[in-house]
Amino acid sequence: MKTKKGEIMKEIKKRNRLKIYEKKVLFPVTTDVFMEMAKIKDEEKFNWSNYLRECVEQKLKSIEVATNK
Repeated sequence: MKTKKGEIMKEIKKRNRLKIYEKKVLFPVTTDVFMEMAKIKDEEKFNWSNYLRECVEQKLKSIEVATNK
């Protein structure tokens, strides 16, 4: 019985982390990307993978700084 309860708690924590990740990282990054797409004239020459990586890293760092305070 304990293992079942423990597994349920782990699953709840995992889901909560995913929700926080979606809210704090994915949605803001998506907004940033769409704003950047509107500015870019030549999309084929723009390095989207680097831009996305930088956006995600920046959001994760800002969350880390905010949670460490």
